[in-house]
Order: sequence, then structure tokens, then C-alpha cells
Amino acid sequence: PTVYKYVSETGNVAFIDEVIPFANKDEGTVYEHLKRAIDFSMNHLGKHGMPAGLYADWNDCLNLGGGESAMVSFLHYWALQNFIELAEYLNRTEDAEHYKKVAEKVKAACDRELWDKEWYIRGITKKGKKIGTMEDEEGKVHLESNAWAVLSGAADHDKAVKAMDAVDKYLYTPYGILLNTPAYTKPDTSIGFITKVYPGLKENSAIFSQPNPWSWAAEYKLA
Repeated sequence: PTVYKYVSETGNVAFIDEVIPFANKDEGTVYEHLKRAIDFSMNHLGKHGMPAGLYADWNDCLNLGGGESAMVSFLHYWALQNFIELAEYLNRTEDAEHYKKVAEKVKAACDRELWDKEWYIRGITKKGKKIGTMEDEEGKVHLESNAWAVLSGAADHDKAVKAMDAVDKYLYTPYGILLNTPAYTKPDTSIGFITKVYPGLKENSAIFSQPNPWSWAAEYKLA
């Protein structure tokens, strides 16, 4: 999305075909870098069809034991939408059609695996346990997955409204929006280090400045 935004703002379309080195000394065009980034997520899926969290996603205290991340899934869908629009603009029709099909699969998996009656769950541990569900006593509602379900465009309107209503109902405080609630108090390595941190510290039901604007932007998108 950053490359897409840069090109759309500057009009420097030639940048897309500029050759840039990879970290391993290989090289490829910016366009090839974008394709590899998208393909990486598709090539590292868990058993539910969600991109693997690997060591962590944005929340490095919530690594799901190497499970599947809802946030990465929604970010992947968002990246796909940007790439498809770029490919269409460049008349690279074959790529645009291919990644439209990929995006459809990602959206279907998100809808099938991540929606839980009133909000989107935060992820699935490597052992297959879904976290951020209505049945959870701790870590019941999470900000990241719900805001990005809306921002990415993966959530349909009714679910998007319910998801942000849940953020408002459960995570809003006069001081900012909590990352999750209720706080974790029982250590669980399958979920991550977040469960070993005191409530209200680090990512365990604390308020972070970075993700609060995600909620504002999501609400604005629904307005």
C-alpha cells in the first residue's frame, strides 16, 4: 500500500519497474517485490487458511505459538486490493485477474474463520484454539482485528458496524481505546507472552497510541 500511495501521489509510475536489491543480494523490480510479498503470505498458511503469525504480527507479545493471525489476514487482503488496482492501472491483466481470485479466497477464509457473532476474533493458536471469542473469559475482544477488518474492506457493512460497535462497547475508555479486554491473568504460552504481563502493561489490555487511530479511521470509513 505504501508503494501504491507513493506512485498515486507523485505520478512516478516508472518507479514500479525500477530494479531494487533484495536482502539476499538478489534483485528484482519494485513490482516483483510486491508480488513476492503477497505470495509470501499465501505460501505460509495455517490449517484454517489464514496467514501464519510466525514469530509475531504487529503485536509482538501475541505470537499465537506460531498460529494464524487475523490481523495479518486482513492486512494481506488490504495489500491485495492495492496491488490489484495497481496491476489494472498498468494493464497487467493476467496478474490482476489472478490476485482477484486470491483475494476472494482470503476474504472467504476471513469470513468463515474469524467472525464470531458480534466481532472478529484475534487469531488461532498453533494448537487450533481460537482467541478473542465470545466464550473467552480473558482476551475476549481485541482492537487490531476488528479495526483492520473494516479498514481492509474484508468485512461487509453489517459486520463492520457490529465489529466497531463492539470496540466502542468493550474497549473504549476516557483515556483511549484498549488493545484487548478483559486482561489476561493466566499464563498461556500457546497465546503468547501477553498472558505473562501484568494487566494494563505492554499489550495486555493497555492503551497504545499507534492503533487508536485505526479505530478512528475505521469509524470514519463507516460514516
